[in-house]
Amino acid sequence: MKALRWLLIILVLAAGGAAGYYRYVNPEQRTLDDQARNSAGAPGAFVALTDGITHYEAAGPVNGRVALLVHGFSVPSYIWDPTFKALSEAGYRVFGGPPARVTDRIVQERTKWSKIIEDAKIGADK
Repeated sequence: MKALRWLLIILVLAAGGAAGYYRYVNPEQRTLDDQARNSAGAPGAFVALTDGITHYEAAGPVNGRVALLVHGFSVPSYIWDPTFKALSEAGYRVFGGPPARVTDRIVQERTKWSKIIEDAKIGADK
């Protein structure tokens, strides 16, 4: 019984220490400024929108037909990687980025993607 009590105390202390350590180094609490974005090494670019800064990727010829790959809320963007590559190699101007929101904000989403596409086209001309 005494050994079980010590094991329980050790487990509680270990769990508390792990939780405290995670809270201390939690990467979700980092400030995402330009330096953090640049050091992340993510492919693609960032664009400032009215809702904040959004990450996106673009590939393929600037004057190609546009293909927009949008992942859902619980699906990571890398799900589109094979399709992104195939479409860009086929001559499409492919954009991939932030998840779609299935709400009544469709007009705002269109505006956001229009800005991303325009900024990418302008950036490609430089």
